[in-house]
Amino acid sequence: MPASRVPGESVWTRLIPDGCSPSLQSIAAFGCPLHSGTVLGALQDAILAGPLYVLCEDGEKCLAGACKIGQDPDPGPSLCKDDDPEDDIYVPGMVMYKAEGGAPQGYPDQCAWWFSDDPDNPGDTILKNKVLQYGCILDGQEMTSVMSDCGLDEACYEGACHAKTTVWETCDFKCVDTDGGKDVLVGGSVFAVSAVCGKTALIDDGCTNDPMVVIERFCFGDMAVKQALPCPAGYFCRELSGPGRCVACQDSDELDDPAAFGQVDDIDGIHVTDFCNSDGALKQAQCDPAIGLTVWADPEPCAPGEKCVEGKCD
Repeated sequence: MPASRVPGESVWTRLIPDGCSPSLQSIAAFGCPLHSGTVLGALQDAILAGPLYVLCEDGEKCLAGACKIGQDPDPGPSLCKDDDPEDDIYVPGMVMYKAEGGAPQGYPDQCAWWFSDDPDNPGDTILKNKVLQYGCILDGQEMTSVMSDCGLDEACYEGACHAKTTVWETCDFKCVDTDGGKDVLVGGSVFAVSAVCGKTALIDDGCTNDPMVVIERFCFGDMAVKQALPCPAGYFCRELSGPGRCVACQDSDELDDPAAFGQVDDIDGIHVTDFCNSDGALKQAQCDPAIGLTVWADPEPCAPGEKCVEGKCD
């Protein structure tokens, strides 16, 4: 990505101007966040879009969010000014910060997500429910930040906490479920879209410590809710490079016919095949129905007059 000579700004929640790195050798470019939709483990940390640092070319320095030739920023000391010094979560504050030798940059309070996959929690939200607040320390010489929680029935919108109903109505969100509902065999995601506020983060279907249960997320009206649902018999919950779903071990030769070349795909996505061992006996892969993983049958000699060739007796 080439360095820009024109300062830009993001309009994801509020106007966030492009800035400069502390070394002034790179642009700190803000853009609209893209979310992969993958939730790893039982807890996903706060998702917050940050800047992309783009290196300026030789002979250039970053000034006010753009690469410039032959221009030096104000060499004065660092300065920090906060228009919300009390860090009120209900006030969308802004910090203007100028690093030593740098140019002033604006840092507005921003919204962030936090999700819990606690199966005892009957539902969760796809609204942002944390606010990242910037502030000043050391007598206005340095900038700091703190992540604060909105209230139980509140959500963050444009850098401040509001009643969830107010945010939902203001944005006119519509809930979308990628797997169409409570389909435990399909890994889906839930998100909300709004012509006013854009798109919220994805929340994936997921697994718990109980391998027989999947946390299924779906839309209830225009709200996102979740429910712990059992997997069918012989199925186990797995998050295989994507949302959680119920999967089963698959054996192409369930009868262990020595004349058939068998293949097994277990619930962890591991693929194995029948093979001939060094003694010329047949080794057949099988599915263990209790755990959904691959097990191996004892070596089996082929019938008289037959020979083990490429994983089967022929």
